[in-house]
Amino acid sequence: MPTHQTGPMDIVGEVVAVDVRSRRFELVTHDAQRLSLEFREDQEDLVTKALTRHRSMNVLIRGHCNSPEPTEGQPLGEVESLTLVPARLNGDTPRKPIWEIFEELSKEAPDEEWDQLPSDLSENHDHYLYGSPRRCG
Repeated sequence: MPTHQTGPMDIVGEVVAVDVRSRRFELVTHDAQRLSLEFREDQEDLVTKALTRHRSMNVLIRGHCNSPEPTEGQPLGEVESLTLVPARLNGDTPRKPIWEIFEELSKEAPDEEWDQLPSDLSENHDHYLYGSPRRCG
């Protein structure tokens, strides 16, 4: 991560604070560096989403580092793009999205089991799970 040189930067970390008025946010990287970055108005939604989902989502920042020796509290550089990425466990293993877990589990069930499911299961799951009246459909 090029935090101590000028030029292109790719940084991944957890958004821990956002100041929407000054358009700045604080990021903690996986190696515990705390960085201050500026964001554009069109990036505000993504930055605030990264803050509200900071435990499950990190942000990948691509941009340009302006300072060879960034000082705490001073902006590190220009953010060209922000992308939400799954947070990492223990700093090295990405978390799997829930749909990937479901896909893996569904592959373990034989086709014969899937064939036994009712064709209206998605519409009437409350009926099959809790005995509620069936929905008309």
